[in-house]
Amino acid sequence: MGSASHQADLKEILPALVRVLNARPALRLEFFGTIRPPPDLGSFGDRIVHHTKAASYDDFLTTLARLKWTVGLAPLRLSRFNATKADTKWVEYSLAGIPAIVSDSPVYARPIAAGACLPASLPDWASAIEGLLDDPTRRRSLLAASCELLRTSYTHEKHVEQMIDYLDLASSIAARNHRS
Repeated sequence: MGSASHQADLKEILPALVRVLNARPALRLEFFGTIRPPPDLGSFGDRIVHHTKAASYDDFLTTLARLKWTVGLAPLRLSRFNATKADTKWVEYSLAGIPAIVSDSPVYARPIAAGACLPASLPDWASAIEGLLDDPTRRRSLLAASCELLRTSYTHEKHVEQMIDYLDLASSIAARNHRS
């Protein structure tokens, strides 16, 4: 799921998706949002499904939960721009009750460290996807860890603390630069 801006991230794991779809004839791959299924997946016919974007963010979260996906994918290629991202995709999957496979990237360091998502690197995305599809116990474990991490570290109070810390840091950097 996501916006069309993630098309390049998706392209990076496309060989893994093709491999998994070829190995599992009953598997369906669904897309949600403005991100489009790559043309390379056209040969899989109606096994590739696209759900159009939601009208609002609340509708997006509700629809994502209703999809009841077995596994959510959050590939993120290494780039200067992607290094500035937040772990929002993991948060959204977690809120929807979907265990996530994420790029093994600093963006997802906190949920990875908490065992709240499965990290994957190239070329191991296919193995990660197949492994999680085959292991319902692992999926439940990831979701339990996700719920715990969200409950303890993603609260309104924690975000306020983070914002104050960032503002204090910015203020001290500005003061130091002003003195130089």
